[in-house]
Amino acid sequence: MDDAQDDSRLLDDLMVGPIFPHMYADQGLDLALERMGSTKLNLLPVVSRANVHQLVGVVTLQSLLDEYAVSHS
Repeated sequence: MDDAQDDSRLLDDLMVGPIFPHMYADQGLDLALERMGSTKLNLLPVVSRANVHQLVGVVTLQSLLDEYAVSHS
């Protein structure tokens, strides 16, 4: 799957069944990178611990690379 296809996927596309790739706001960037690598996604939803279906934000691959000061072309 190429990057253009990943970028056009909707959050609903990730939520197949009760388990979907996500993270919580208090988890580290290393976990976000690990999950993105294992799922081949460029974006992870950040959800509430109290309600996994409540979106509180997103983490993108580019934002992680920027945080680590890595150039991504």
